[in-house]
Amino acid sequence: ERELGAGGMATVYLAHDIRHDRDVAIKVLHPDLGAALGADRFLSEIKTTARLQHPHILPLLDSGSADGLLYYVMPLVTGETLRARLERETQLPVDDALRIARDVAEALAEAHARGVIHRDIKPENILLQAGRAVVADFGIALAVQQAGGQRMTQTGLSLGTPQYMAPEQAMGEKAIDARADIYALGAITYEMLVGEPPFTGATVQSIVAKVLTERPVSPRAVRDTVPVHVERAVLKALAKLPADRFSSVGSFADALSGARMLDADDVGSAAPFSRPTDARNLRGARSPRIWQASTVVLGVIAIAAVANMLRPTRAAVPPSLQRFDLAFPDSVRLFNGGGRKLAMTRDGSRMAFVAVRSGTTGIYVRDRGGTEAVLVQGSEGALAGGTGLSPSFSPDGEWLLYSDNAGIRRLPVRGGSPQAVVDSGNTAVWADGDAILYVWTNDIWRVAAAGGAPSRLVARDSARGVRGYLWLHPLPGGTHALVTIDHSPAAPILDSLTIGVLDIGSGRITELGLRGTNAQYAAPGYLLFGQTSGRLAAVPFSLRDLRVTGAASIVLENVWQGTGGAMGFAVADDGVLLYHSRHGGESGVNRLVVVSPQGAERQLPSNAVNAFFPRASPDGKHIILSDGDLASGGSTLIDAATGARDVLARAGDGTRGEWTRDGRRVVMLRQTSRAMEFVSRAVDRGSPDTVLGRDTLHTMATISLGPPGGWAAFLGIARGRTGADDLFMAPMESLSAVRPLVASTVREWSPSVSPDGKFVAYASDESSSFQVYVLPLPGPGARLRVSTNGGSEPHWSADSRTIYFRGVSGFMRATLDAARREVVRVDQLFADSYDRSSFGGRAWDLLPNGEFLMIAVPASSGRVQAVVQWQSLLKK
Repeated sequence: ERELGAGGMATVYLAHDIRHDRDVAIKVLHPDLGAALGADRFLSEIKTTARLQHPHILPLLDSGSADGLLYYVMPLVTGETLRARLERETQLPVDDALRIARDVAEALAEAHARGVIHRDIKPENILLQAGRAVVADFGIALAVQQAGGQRMTQTGLSLGTPQYMAPEQAMGEKAIDARADIYALGAITYEMLVGEPPFTGATVQSIVAKVLTERPVSPRAVRDTVPVHVERAVLKALAKLPADRFSSVGSFADALSGARMLDADDVGSAAPFSRPTDARNLRGARSPRIWQASTVVLGVIAIAAVANMLRPTRAAVPPSLQRFDLAFPDSVRLFNGGGRKLAMTRDGSRMAFVAVRSGTTGIYVRDRGGTEAVLVQGSEGALAGGTGLSPSFSPDGEWLLYSDNAGIRRLPVRGGSPQAVVDSGNTAVWADGDAILYVWTNDIWRVAAAGGAPSRLVARDSARGVRGYLWLHPLPGGTHALVTIDHSPAAPILDSLTIGVLDIGSGRITELGLRGTNAQYAAPGYLLFGQTSGRLAAVPFSLRDLRVTGAASIVLENVWQGTGGAMGFAVADDGVLLYHSRHGGESGVNRLVVVSPQGAERQLPSNAVNAFFPRASPDGKHIILSDGDLASGGSTLIDAATGARDVLARAGDGTRGEWTRDGRRVVMLRQTSRAMEFVSRAVDRGSPDTVLGRDTLHTMATISLGPPGGWAAFLGIARGRTGADDLFMAPMESLSAVRPLVASTVREWSPSVSPDGKFVAYASDESSSFQVYVLPLPGPGARLRVSTNGGSEPHWSADSRTIYFRGVSGFMRATLDAARREVVRVDQLFADSYDRSSFGGRAWDLLPNGEFLMIAVPASSGRVQAVVQWQSLLKK
């Protein structure tokens, strides 16, 4: 008949049920949300709600789909919502508030007993009729989440209301239990008594920040008629940690009624902010105007508190430490390659993660008040493996800066087209103002944020033992930045990294006397930095004098640490610290494993690896691993049976090698100042090295060898050219005669020449996500697409009839009919959670027996945790 109202997920209409001759309320989900969910799944999930029957639960009468619109039907309640009454009265009589709270508690107890969590308890969902409360929308939030998953976030809608969301719900944890509903009911009871929710703010982010870090004002400080036992019950329900709340909603109801008396110690982490002296200022508040005045008072107190925090001293009362796991959307996992994977704005309102979904790497951003991380449109496909994007935020938090294989890019947080800043460089940061600092060829460079000609700010000084510079982090004020100084003789060695302060104006660097890496400034006067073995340390630091003022102490153990000194953490000025764990296994590093086609995994004797590009010899008895970049990388030879190791090539002498067909030699890439060399080295060192070719026109990243008389394929880029990687080929008898194979404006990666030398398989991202293709060698000829839903890192079987590759949902096998030039079938073999640090090549290998050589990265490396008030981790 007419519209009754609209909310975040649905619009409510008054309607007449013709069959039963009664008025009802129909809730129709917003069209964009309904389209994202799909009718079948949503209607299946909502059946849970229909099972609930209780006097204080508004029943579900019907549900369905009409012309693509999803709806559900409820009885029409002739009263008003609790929200309407609060807007009219601001505060309710204590007896009324307690009666409503007990009614809601009874409804929640019935639902919890049946395993249903409401997840969205708020005054708008509590209906008042004849003085009693009825709870609506039971299970709807869960149905939307279960049916929609991450698709719901893409519609711009979120589950829960920030004023009533428990801390674990605000942080996006997927495992939400009944204690989240208890928190929400505690917040509503607080509002009915006091006149406002426990935490308010101008934005969702500011509210959630308070939910996570602050303590509520004492109800009795505002309204002294609130009984002591009621205040204690409400504050216990509002405890930050679920374990500190009531174990059941029935226990909360008993405490509200006085049937269960609580001591002051039972309040736990929700102990009130206000002291008795605060009561003189707040007692008797009865109107929004009074609350506005008190907000001003609290604002003055907050300003004074911030001023005090700027001094590098500890507060008299230790801050409350909280930890939360940050959930990712469905099928999204943290990127397990190199580079920094986390970033946060200085005020902590926004977080960024480098993550992978369906084989495509991108940057996901989550606002502090959001429920999930959302992919930044335009960042997807920026990298398919290898070095990380290492994102950082602009000072205003509206732009992301990252580096990929084409250089430094910037991208609006709300999505769009990436904008080129400079066509080379890595580990870039956005200093205050218009300057962007980045590292390239071990030197520090500066360029305008809008792009333009870069200028070298600091050149490495090998004469003074400085090999180069690594990780940068701007200091507040915009005039200085922290920098990691590399004193290693070759590739970065963690024990040879130190921390200094860079004067952005003059380029002068001052050592701080700290051995460590990837330092970041953390208010109110600390440096957080990485040490060996995954330790995260903190040291007092004077921002005014730019010097260390005390001894360092360990904050966290087992933090992820990259081979180049990257550390898996980010910190904000409000005391929130993000970090992710190191990889599992011995010493917290990756493991070499063998995986059967059915997914059974066994570990090799040489289990701990900190390298990439595993390549098994033709007989499977030896394995070579590569490390470092082309100019400084080396190679290690491993006995597969015993785990014994030998140096095949020292740093800078050869990397990313491939075995010859007879298994006696390895062909490696070696970059010199003048040329790219293809070096053949005998495994037993029984004969001298042979330089098979030199190329002065290209920089190659990988090589795939063909049979004698056939062709080799390379991944590389023409020197002086900017843009995407291309494929090249050369005769096996003359590797210097390089010529283009596939050259385009998109990326071609992972070339693999078939054993019979007739074809090359490769991956290309021309269709926005990487797919696997096959071309005849040396061409020309028609191209055959192998993958249908994403694929990368292809490799041939020994008979040249099968291609194995990494797909969207697992490791894939494609059977080909070469004569007909068609794909016969594609099968999934096993779930693929293994390392993808391929640097444009292949991060796995095929063993002679048909098993797969992989680098295992345990799931713990993808676990991101948030620590609120990290200073509590400092040793007293």
